[in-house]
Amino acid sequence: MEVRCANCGARIPLKRDDALLRCPFCDSTLYLDRAHTFVRLLLPPLLTEAQARRRFAEELNRREIPAQEVLEAKGLLLPFWGRRGGESARAEAAFAPLPAALVEYELPSAGATVSPDEPPPGFARLPCSENSAARWEKEQGLGAGLVLYEAPVFRIAYGATQKPFEAYVDAISGAVFMAESPSPMTDAISRGSMKALLVLFLIFALEAMVIPNAALSLAAAVITGVAAFPVLKKRIVQPPANARIAGHGSVQ
Repeated sequence: MEVRCANCGARIPLKRDDALLRCPFCDSTLYLDRAHTFVRLLLPPLLTEAQARRRFAEELNRREIPAQEVLEAKGLLLPFWGRRGGESARAEAAFAPLPAALVEYELPSAGATVSPDEPPPGFARLPCSENSAARWEKEQGLGAGLVLYEAPVFRIAYGATQKPFEAYVDAISGAVFMAESPSPMTDAISRGSMKALLVLFLIFALEAMVIPNAALSLAAAVITGVAAFPVLKKRIVQPPANARIAGHGSVQ
């Protein structure tokens, strides 16, 4: 059986059933699906894991989310279908399920190189979904212009060990994508403030009812306020960071 190289058009004999092959004539790395070949290009990563962790911490701070423990940072090469030279305009995930955080993700419009046999250090390839090329080609009518791009991202698991949150850091631009996260600190402070002030108001009202003397009642209120300040400060300034908002989908 033979297939035609998507880059130079040469005929390549198939000796084994392999999803990836290299053209012996033009040295292009190709992806094979249903007897068709597609050029496979890599968008080289520019960020290290340490830089991705810093970008993630900066994003948490920007969103006013309390600092979180990073449980794992994993470099992944995610496959996307597109057309050479027009990646950002037309691209489709070649893997499933697509995490909710990456629904708005776009490939950069330039910088792709021929994919090496081995992934860059610190990154692992995510395989394409079965028959994803045939589906994408049929739906979009891209024909011979179809190209498989490998986009580098860091998947960051953080928060609670039992049910961690997920974030994705683009290893090229440094953009952070989050579909689920702990509640912002401002939300927690607002809820904590309302509860604390309500409890304090009830205590003051009870003291005013029990102590008829205005001077003694005022003194008791001041003492209560001073005594309650450390507890109120802990509840308001250091709210719990385990509240969740809705989100779904993940890349393992």
